[in-house]
Amino acid sequence: MKKKKIIRGVLRYLFVTTLAVILGVNLYTAVSSRLTNNPLPMPFGIGISVVLTGSMEPTIAAGDLIIVRDTGEYQKDDIIVYRSGNNSICHRIVETDGSTFVTQGDANSGKDDPISRSQILGEVVLVLPYFGYLFNGLKSTPGILLTIVAVILILNFGIKKDKKEQASEKQKLLQELAEISKETEELAKNKAKKGS
Repeated sequence: MKKKKIIRGVLRYLFVTTLAVILGVNLYTAVSSRLTNNPLPMPFGIGISVVLTGSMEPTIAAGDLIIVRDTGEYQKDDIIVYRSGNNSICHRIVETDGSTFVTQGDANSGKDDPISRSQILGEVVLVLPYFGYLFNGLKSTPGILLTIVAVILILNFGIKKDKKEQASEKQKLLQELAEISKETEELAKNKAKKGS
Protein backbone atom coordinates (compact mmCIF):
# COMPACT_ATOMS: atom_id res chain seq x y z
CA MET A 1 0.00 0.00 0.00
CA LYS A 2 2.78 2.42 0.96
CA LYS A 3 4.76 1.57 -2.22
CA LYS A 4 1.78 2.45 -4.40
CA LYS A 5 1.28 5.68 -2.48
CA ILE A 6 4.94 6.66 -2.91
CA ILE A 7 4.94 5.78 -6.63
CA ARG A 8 1.70 7.74 -7.15
CA GLY A 9 3.17 10.73 -5.29
CA VAL A 10 6.38 10.67 -7.34
CA LEU A 11 4.46 10.38 -10.63
CA ARG A 12 2.14 13.22 -9.61
CA TYR A 13 5.16 15.35 -8.65
CA LEU A 14 6.91 14.64 -11.98
CA PHE A 15 3.77 15.40 -13.99
CA VAL A 16 3.10 18.67 -12.17
CA THR A 17 6.76 19.67 -12.42
CA THR A 18 6.76 18.95 -16.16
CA LEU A 19 3.61 21.04 -16.65
CA ALA A 20 5.10 23.85 -14.55
CA VAL A 21 8.33 23.82 -16.61
CA ILE A 22 6.33 23.86 -19.87
CA LEU A 23 4.24 26.74 -18.54
CA GLY A 24 7.36 28.65 -17.44
CA VAL A 25 9.13 28.15 -20.77
CA ASN A 26 6.02 29.17 -22.69
CA LEU A 27 5.50 32.31 -20.62
CA TYR A 28 9.18 33.26 -20.85
CA THR A 29 9.26 32.68 -24.63
CA ALA A 30 6.04 34.60 -25.24
CA VAL A 31 6.98 37.60 -23.09
CA SER A 32 10.64 37.71 -24.16
CA SER A 33 9.94 37.50 -27.88
CA ARG A 34 7.38 40.32 -27.60
CA LEU A 35 9.56 42.60 -25.49
CA THR A 36 12.83 42.12 -27.37
CA ASN A 37 11.51 41.49 -30.90
CA ASN A 38 13.71 38.39 -30.85
CA PRO A 39 12.14 35.45 -32.71
CA LEU A 40 14.16 32.95 -30.64
CA PRO A 41 14.94 33.93 -27.03
CA MET A 42 17.95 31.92 -25.82
CA PRO A 43 18.45 32.08 -22.06
CA PHE A 44 21.68 30.31 -21.06
CA GLY A 45 22.47 29.85 -24.78
CA ILE A 46 19.61 27.40 -25.36
CA GLY A 47 16.39 28.07 -27.27
CA ILE A 48 13.26 26.19 -28.27
CA SER A 49 11.55 26.76 -31.59
CA VAL A 50 8.81 25.24 -33.69
CA VAL A 51 9.56 24.61 -37.35
CA LEU A 52 6.85 26.22 -39.48
CA THR A 53 7.80 25.14 -43.02
CA GLY A 54 8.91 21.99 -44.81
CA SER A 55 12.13 23.49 -46.19
CA MET A 56 14.25 21.05 -44.15
CA GLU A 57 12.28 17.89 -44.94
CA PRO A 58 12.84 15.00 -44.59
CA THR A 59 15.37 15.81 -41.84
CA ILE A 60 13.09 18.25 -39.99
CA ALA A 61 9.39 18.60 -40.79
CA ALA A 62 6.89 21.39 -40.21
CA GLY A 63 5.49 20.98 -36.69
CA ASP A 64 8.70 19.56 -35.23
CA LEU A 65 10.11 21.12 -32.07
CA ILE A 66 13.82 21.90 -32.21
CA ILE A 67 16.26 22.59 -29.41
CA VAL A 68 18.89 25.11 -30.44
CA ARG A 69 22.20 25.72 -28.67
CA ASP A 70 24.72 28.49 -29.27
CA THR A 71 27.82 26.35 -29.80
CA GLY A 72 29.98 29.28 -30.92
CA GLU A 73 31.52 27.37 -33.82
CA TYR A 74 29.69 26.43 -36.99
CA GLN A 75 30.82 24.44 -40.00
CA LYS A 76 29.54 22.95 -43.22
CA ASP A 77 26.61 20.50 -42.78
CA ASP A 78 25.57 21.94 -39.39
CA ILE A 79 21.85 22.67 -39.19
CA ILE A 80 21.55 26.15 -37.74
CA VAL A 81 18.91 28.70 -36.87
CA TYR A 82 19.70 32.23 -37.96
CA ARG A 83 17.96 35.56 -37.75
CA SER A 84 16.61 37.17 -40.89
CA GLY A 85 14.80 40.38 -40.01
CA ASN A 86 12.19 39.49 -37.39
CA ASN A 87 12.16 35.82 -38.41
CA SER A 88 14.28 32.84 -37.51
CA ILE A 89 15.19 30.37 -40.25
CA CYS A 90 16.34 26.79 -39.79
CA HIS A 91 18.62 25.64 -42.65
CA ARG A 92 21.81 23.67 -43.23
CA ILE A 93 25.20 25.34 -43.80
CA VAL A 94 26.36 24.39 -47.31
CA GLU A 95 29.31 26.78 -47.67
CA THR A 96 31.50 28.74 -45.30
CA ASP A 97 34.06 31.45 -45.90
CA GLY A 98 35.52 32.83 -42.67
CA SER A 99 32.65 34.57 -40.90
CA THR A 100 30.27 34.31 -43.86
CA PHE A 101 27.96 31.34 -44.28
CA VAL A 102 25.67 30.16 -47.07
CA THR A 103 22.70 28.02 -46.06
CA GLN A 104 20.08 25.99 -47.86
CA GLY A 105 17.01 24.05 -46.84
CA ASP A 106 17.34 20.31 -47.53
CA ALA A 107 14.11 20.44 -49.56
CA ASN A 108 15.02 23.65 -51.40
CA SER A 109 16.68 23.71 -54.83
CA GLY A 110 18.42 27.06 -54.33
CA LYS A 111 20.85 28.45 -51.79
CA ASP A 112 19.98 31.30 -49.41
CA ASP A 113 21.73 34.67 -49.44
CA PRO A 114 24.99 34.67 -47.44
CA ILE A 115 24.71 35.45 -43.72
CA SER A 116 27.22 36.66 -41.15
CA ARG A 117 28.23 34.90 -37.94
CA SER A 118 26.32 37.54 -35.94
CA GLN A 119 23.03 36.39 -37.49
CA ILE A 120 23.42 32.80 -36.29
CA LEU A 121 21.42 32.07 -33.17
CA GLY A 122 22.58 28.49 -32.69
CA GLU A 123 22.87 24.93 -33.94
CA VAL A 124 20.00 22.44 -33.87
CA VAL A 125 21.01 19.82 -31.29
CA LEU A 126 17.71 17.96 -30.87
CA VAL A 127 14.59 17.43 -32.97
CA LEU A 128 11.32 16.30 -31.36
CA PRO A 129 8.91 15.27 -34.14
CA TYR A 130 5.38 16.71 -33.88
CA PHE A 131 6.02 18.26 -30.43
CA GLY A 132 5.83 21.70 -32.02
CA TYR A 133 2.05 21.37 -32.36
CA LEU A 134 1.75 20.65 -28.64
CA PHE A 135 4.21 23.43 -27.76
CA ASN A 136 2.34 26.01 -29.85
CA GLY A 137 -0.98 24.85 -28.42
CA LEU A 138 0.28 25.23 -24.86
CA LYS A 139 1.86 28.61 -25.68
CA SER A 140 -1.48 30.11 -26.64
CA THR A 141 -3.60 31.87 -24.01
CA PRO A 142 -6.11 28.97 -23.83
CA GLY A 143 -3.18 26.54 -23.63
CA ILE A 144 -1.58 28.43 -20.74
CA LEU A 145 -4.91 28.58 -18.90
CA LEU A 146 -5.47 24.86 -19.55
CA THR A 147 -2.03 24.04 -18.16
CA ILE A 148 -2.68 26.10 -15.00
CA VAL A 149 -6.08 24.42 -14.51
CA ALA A 150 -4.51 20.97 -15.06
CA VAL A 151 -1.84 21.64 -12.41
CA ILE A 152 -4.45 22.87 -9.91
CA LEU A 153 -6.75 19.89 -10.56
CA ILE A 154 -3.93 17.36 -10.25
CA LEU A 155 -2.70 18.90 -7.02
CA ASN A 156 -6.24 19.15 -5.63
CA PHE A 157 -7.05 15.55 -6.62
CA GLY A 158 -3.83 14.34 -4.99
CA ILE A 159 -4.54 16.23 -1.76
CA LYS A 160 -8.10 14.86 -1.58
CA LYS A 161 -6.89 11.33 -2.31
CA ASP A 162 -4.19 11.63 0.36
CA LYS A 163 -6.75 12.87 2.90
CA LYS A 164 -9.08 9.96 2.05
CA GLU A 165 -6.24 7.47 2.46
CA GLN A 166 -5.23 9.08 5.77
CA ALA A 167 -8.82 8.91 7.01
CA SER A 168 -9.02 5.25 5.95
CA GLU A 169 -5.73 4.44 7.70
CA LYS A 170 -6.90 6.31 10.80
CA GLN A 171 -10.13 4.30 10.79
CA LYS A 172 -8.17 1.03 10.53
CA LEU A 173 -5.91 2.06 13.42
CA LEU A 174 -8.92 2.96 15.56
CA GLN A 175 -10.49 -0.45 14.81
CA GLU A 176 -7.24 -2.20 15.71
CA LEU A 177 -7.04 -0.19 18.96
CA ALA A 178 -10.64 -1.11 19.77
CA GLU A 179 -9.88 -4.80 19.15
CA ILE A 180 -6.74 -4.64 21.31
CA SER A 181 -8.70 -2.89 24.03
CA LYS A 182 -11.42 -5.54 23.84
CA GLU A 183 -8.85 -8.36 24.00
CA THR A 184 -7.14 -6.67 26.96
CA GLU A 185 -10.46 -6.42 28.80
CA GLU A 186 -11.23 -10.08 28.11
CA LEU A 187 -7.77 -11.10 29.31
CA ALA A 188 -8.24 -9.02 32.48
CA LYS A 189 -11.70 -10.64 33.09
CA ASN A 190 -10.30 -14.15 32.50
CA LYS A 191 -7.41 -13.42 34.84
CA ALA A 192 -9.84 -12.10 37.46
CA LYS A 193 -12.00 -15.26 37.14
CA LYS A 194 -8.98 -17.51 37.51
CA GLY A 195 -7.83 -15.56 40.54
CA SER A 196 -11.11 -15.87 42.40
